[in-house]
Amino acid sequence: MIPSKKSLFLALALIIVPRLYAQIPAILQVKEHTLSNGMSVWLNEDHSQPKVMGAVVVNAGSKDCPNTGIAHYFEHIMFKGTNEIGTVDYAQEKPWLDSIAACYDRLASTKDEAERTSIQKHINELSQKAGEYAIPNEFNRLISLYGGSELNAGTSYDLTFYHNIFAPQYMEQWCLLNSDRLLHPVFRLFQGELETVYEEKNRASDNTMNNLRETLMKELFGTNAYAYPIIGSTENLKNPKLSDMEDFYSKYYVGCNMGLVLCGDFQSDSIMPLLERTFGRIPRGVKPVRQPSPIPDITQDRTVEFRIPIPLISMDVLAFKCPTEFEKEANALEIASTILSNDNAGLLDSLVNESVVMACNLAVTSLNDAGFGMLMIVPRLFGKTEKAEKACLDQVQRIINGEFSEEDLAINKRNYYREAIQELETMDDRALKMVMVMSSGHSWQEYIDKINAINNVSKSDVMSAAQRYLSGPFIHFKKKYGKSEKDKVSQPGYTPVVPKHKNAESEYAKRLQTIPVEDWSPRLIDFERDATITPLGGQATLYTVKNPVNDIFELTVTYNRGEKADPRLSATSAFFNFVGTDSLTRQQFNSALQDLGAEMQFSSDYSSFEMTIKGIDENFAPTMRLVNHFLTHAQSSKNALEKVREEARSAEKDLAEDNQSVFLALLRKVVVGNNSPYLTRMTYKEMKKLTGEEMLESFRDVEGSACSIVYSGTLASSEVEGIIRSTIPVELSKSPYVSYGNDGMGYDSPIVYVYDMPSSRQTLFFAYDQIKPLPTQESRVPADLFSEYYGGGMSSVLFQEVREFRSMAYSTQSMLGSRSYKVFPNSPLSLVSVVGTQGDKAMSAISLVDSLLHDMPMLEKNFVTRRQECINELNNDFPSFREMGGHISYLQHNGFSYDSNTGLAALYSNATMDDIRSFYERNIKNNGNHRVWGIVGNKKKLNMKELEKYGKVVIVKDKDLFRLK
Repeated sequence: MIPSKKSLFLALALIIVPRLYAQIPAILQVKEHTLSNGMSVWLNEDHSQPKVMGAVVVNAGSKDCPNTGIAHYFEHIMFKGTNEIGTVDYAQEKPWLDSIAACYDRLASTKDEAERTSIQKHINELSQKAGEYAIPNEFNRLISLYGGSELNAGTSYDLTFYHNIFAPQYMEQWCLLNSDRLLHPVFRLFQGELETVYEEKNRASDNTMNNLRETLMKELFGTNAYAYPIIGSTENLKNPKLSDMEDFYSKYYVGCNMGLVLCGDFQSDSIMPLLERTFGRIPRGVKPVRQPSPIPDITQDRTVEFRIPIPLISMDVLAFKCPTEFEKEANALEIASTILSNDNAGLLDSLVNESVVMACNLAVTSLNDAGFGMLMIVPRLFGKTEKAEKACLDQVQRIINGEFSEEDLAINKRNYYREAIQELETMDDRALKMVMVMSSGHSWQEYIDKINAINNVSKSDVMSAAQRYLSGPFIHFKKKYGKSEKDKVSQPGYTPVVPKHKNAESEYAKRLQTIPVEDWSPRLIDFERDATITPLGGQATLYTVKNPVNDIFELTVTYNRGEKADPRLSATSAFFNFVGTDSLTRQQFNSALQDLGAEMQFSSDYSSFEMTIKGIDENFAPTMRLVNHFLTHAQSSKNALEKVREEARSAEKDLAEDNQSVFLALLRKVVVGNNSPYLTRMTYKEMKKLTGEEMLESFRDVEGSACSIVYSGTLASSEVEGIIRSTIPVELSKSPYVSYGNDGMGYDSPIVYVYDMPSSRQTLFFAYDQIKPLPTQESRVPADLFSEYYGGGMSSVLFQEVREFRSMAYSTQSMLGSRSYKVFPNSPLSLVSVVGTQGDKAMSAISLVDSLLHDMPMLEKNFVTRRQECINELNNDFPSFREMGGHISYLQHNGFSYDSNTGLAALYSNATMDDIRSFYERNIKNNGNHRVWGIVGNKKKLNMKELEKYGKVVIVKDKDLFRLK
């Protein structure tokens, strides 16, 4: 007889439902101020990591300029400098820029193609003249020189924000740079940025989910502003009016319509005078009146087809109106959604666990003016969407009818609260949430009050919200197999503008150097201070890290055995997410975890098998007893086997449909040959023959491998150790640690691999160079610096030469691959140059990258910037408390008993341009006879004869990249 869920719980432990927090943790508190010009300032002081996350928020997005792309265009312009930053002589530059702006306005109103071509040619000529005064990327360079990293920006429907991480010692420089860019932005080098946005549009067209999103927004909002793509229409992209952008800036980039978010290691009580002195200079302006964009009422069911190139599976998305995040019924609807979908224990999740459907999920989205929800339904392979939809809506009806207990309500409210608090743990995530809340027009305290108010949601509130929003009518989005039409944006054929002053420095930059800065050095990991390391016997080690934020624990058990050692583990990890035990179905087991405020997930990759458990510390012991019950009594089921097989079949059919997936497979094939995980993977045919017992057996083998157990929470290390020893069979971990990494391949002759993908708007390509072993930290410093100098960011050679000057690509990057010099001193390194460009620019972009590799520009200013960026990253990438234990474990497995960054800052600081020049000349410059290229794109856009000058051309097929039989 199978015991009831309740009796089993009592047998396992006395379950205590944890309380909600009485008050918000101090680290999550935000001080809100307003500058004299009306600019909002939110300060969150957090000294857990030695960095600051800074963001400028502008309450203007694509909603405020529907279908024009102006908000997004202007985001790009904000990186081009000011009347002082990015120019050697603005007085001489300005007349040319004014002429360019006038020509773009003429172009926007001109329909005759011959006249348009003439205007574009003239713009190109004027741009060449203006470019004689520009210092490209000086703003980005200055951010890096003064402690910054991860510089970026984003445009959404409701806002635009500019952000980066920086070392606290440079707070004054950061404030000056970011306030000055808001005060006096200049529309320089616009021609190149125009083509970059074209590239972004084309890249979005290759993204299947982006096409679905645009279809959904159009159908939901009709002619209202949210209906249009953030990036704008193709027609408007081709006809930008700089005067409209100037008007947009004047209207929205004013003090009373902007905000500043600072989160991190600073003293909030003393920073306000600096903020007033810098950001307070921005003119107050007039608060703009923004037109709302609500969802028109959905008065009856209607069906819309969308096409995606994913075979086998069907898909149905039911879209509906719902409240925005701060409206009265929002919390109640969130709880209804949580009862339906909650880490595999909800009513909809039960349909997945019981193999009624392949997948289903309910999620809600909130914009400033509108909220909408989506019920996504994927029937079983070859199943009927109508049948799957009915099963899902029957579960929704149970919420409407109140077929859930007060206990279920309490558990789901608590778990929703736990997840909301956990989303605010890290500095980066918290800062992003602060940005979103600020842009919504609400205070941080209102957001915290909203989280706390979840405790007041009643059963009748949930039923009422479900009745109002989840009972229909719906817009039904039905998937059809196929490719959607792509709106092409072609290159305009401009002559590239290559500025003469690539290595210059503005007078502004020289003044910035006079500001005194405290001496500082990057913070390093201290193994004894930052974690408690406890050997558990055999090959198992426990890493315990204190949680300073809340009482939520995470436990990650990482076994040193992955899909390389046993290809069955890809199926096993999926299988373990669906099976139950000899006394609990999977649904019952997930409900038991949920009742404890916990969740569990299994995953695997090439080198490891991982079990992750999250929960609440006061229930850590009973949670782990329940986990132990699963580990010792897991039992195969027909439903679980079917789920694993269906997902494997669908995934296998989808392998070659996405250009990014194909590109990664080609890259792995070139770098590691037949050790590519795409070629060692288990096929669907093999997986279909795999039994549940064989998968359980494969996990028993996993338990014998070395393992690292990382706990982050509030419990004492000794208490955690005792519970771990009694619930996880660490005594089985006897096999020594093995590195499953692979050396990069060496090639005797140059090769060009081409994968023909006619549907791809973009062409993705890479160049691969093997580098001889560098067995010491000192010998690797020039390699690190060269990789950063060549392709590591906005000031890199690759970014500037390919994207910034010639607009040949949207994405550029170089990656340096290496194994630990402590463990593998004789292992070669690899340098990979990656570029994503549109098809009609591919040959020019390949030629340019080849020329850079053969004749690298050596610019002192760029080198100094990238060197400082490397030092910044040593500090700014200091692990969070959740990351710390895993990071220390990784270092130990790679031969370190201390932070591997120890001594690097000094080595970087002492490195010179001659060091990277010497590295380049020894390892890259003359490596053309051993270089391998990989290209994924439309073969018709490539000149196959011309490609032969880079090496032997080899056409690659699916069977060369993926193991399918």
